[in-house]
Amino acid sequence: MNSDRFEVLGQMARDILAIPVSIVVSESTFSTGGRVVDSSRCSLAPKTVEALICTQNWLNSDPIHLQFQHELEEASKFEEESKKHRKGRRRRRRNRKERKKERKKKRKRKTDRPEPTRPPVGPAGLVRTGGRGRFSYFRADL
Repeated sequence: MNSDRFEVLGQMARDILAIPVSIVVSESTFSTGGRVVDSSRCSLAPKTVEALICTQNWLNSDPIHLQFQHELEEASKFEEESKKHRKGRRRRRRNRKERKKERKKKRKRKTDRPEPTRPPVGPAGLVRTGGRGRFSYFRADL
């Protein structure tokens, strides 16, 4: 009809309209859901269909070769180092406690000493008494 007036448009229309109306063939080509969902399985829940499609894609895919041996070795080294560190902390803590006990014993030994019967006599016959930086001197013969 108007193909004489619009040659390019007419040619494009013939090319486009020559494509079949049904898109079932192309849909099954590009859709993975068409292989799982059919008339007998249409009662499946959407989550189940999704799981089936994902599983099918996973099974049909190429295997992935993971190099995880190196990571396992690194993890075991890390665990060993952390155990050593924890052991060292325990040992240091134990040593700290032991040192504290020893200090208490020393203090106790100091306090267990009997008081001297005579105060020590300093130079020029002066006796030193007091403590904590406050000392006083008096003559011992008085």
